[in-house]
Amino acid sequence: MRSNCLFPALLLIASLPAQGAVPGFSKKPKASFIIINSITSVPGKDIHSVHHVKLPGDRPGTWTTALSVAQLESFFGGDGKSSGVVMGTFDPGKGTFTVNQEAKALNSSAEESDLYLHPSGTWAIFRRGRAIMLTSRAKTGTPFGKPVAVTGFGKLTNPSPSLARLGGKDVCLYSDGKSILMAPIDLKKASVDLTKTQVVSQPVQKGARPFAPTPLMGADGDCEGVFFSEELSAADSDLIWAADLDPLTPALVFMQRPDYTNHASTAGGYISWAHKNPPKLPWHVMHSETAWLLGDVEAPGGLVDITLAAVTPKASQVVSFVFGSARLIKALPLPGFGGTLGIDPTTLVLLGFALHRDESGMTQLSITVPNRPSLKGVRVQIQAVALDTVRRSLTMTNTARIQIR
Repeated sequence: MRSNCLFPALLLIASLPAQGAVPGFSKKPKASFIIINSITSVPGKDIHSVHHVKLPGDRPGTWTTALSVAQLESFFGGDGKSSGVVMGTFDPGKGTFTVNQEAKALNSSAEESDLYLHPSGTWAIFRRGRAIMLTSRAKTGTPFGKPVAVTGFGKLTNPSPSLARLGGKDVCLYSDGKSILMAPIDLKKASVDLTKTQVVSQPVQKGARPFAPTPLMGADGDCEGVFFSEELSAADSDLIWAADLDPLTPALVFMQRPDYTNHASTAGGYISWAHKNPPKLPWHVMHSETAWLLGDVEAPGGLVDITLAAVTPKASQVVSFVFGSARLIKALPLPGFGGTLGIDPTTLVLLGFALHRDESGMTQLSITVPNRPSLKGVRVQIQAVALDTVRRSLTMTNTARIQIR
């Protein structure tokens, strides 16, 4: 849906980000009985990472999913002893995961893990031992080919990279153990250029090591944020939500536990992550039902695309209302709402609304920016409420921002 006004009063205020809110839960996290280890779903033993991506050809309500598992069987390219990677089709609404052999050629007797797909679905990056590998295929739905080693990471031993697009160019998100960074990547040459790297997010907790950056892709095809993990110890890792790529914007703790959580990923309003809670459970996948949004960076006279996600059991069952404000506030619980309010209610303005038209739960609200050069540098804080008209529930998204460049 499109809106033609960008509330002039708020555009006069260029507020700095502070505080805010993470995606709200419409249903609390639980161990996933969709993605489990069994002969009919996920092969191998344990699940150490999960990555969902919406690819061309994926039916509404379905997602392509990549997993890292232990002791992968030979039928999927493993040796039954080492870890490996597998892919399949995830349908959270129907509660199914259907494994395939598209990642078979990526596995060996070495340790493969942390498979991330490019938004096009025709490239993928993963870890083999200490090496970072890149692979490609002619089209989605077909097997990936023989991988090659990526050059350019230098002495980084575990950059835990992923792939994204920004401004029409391919980029690689990675970690140096201190920050989440982004660098250009030449996919055909399998090479990253760290001379042009930039920091996109900093750790939230003192002494934490950020890793496993998952790109948050906007409706316009650009990476708008990053969902990553930060390790406090070998037994403690938490999930972190960064709604933009500005390292000066404080990221927020999405999930804080005394055990190990990592490699979080979104499938519409569903969010999944790998989890280990010894001695109760082996490595497995957790999932929750949420609502979230992404802002945009646009020039005066351009079109801002606000990306919105919510669990949508049936087409057009959910509508999201987007609000703008001059400032962020400390997250405030609201009775009857899932999630928290993170924008200043005293300067609240309704920007528009958008219908979630299919079961994938993704939609967008487009807003025309006035063609006024004086608006450059202005930031407007945004947050949405997802209304499920059947279940009669209200879920707050995370906070994000519109930035005029």
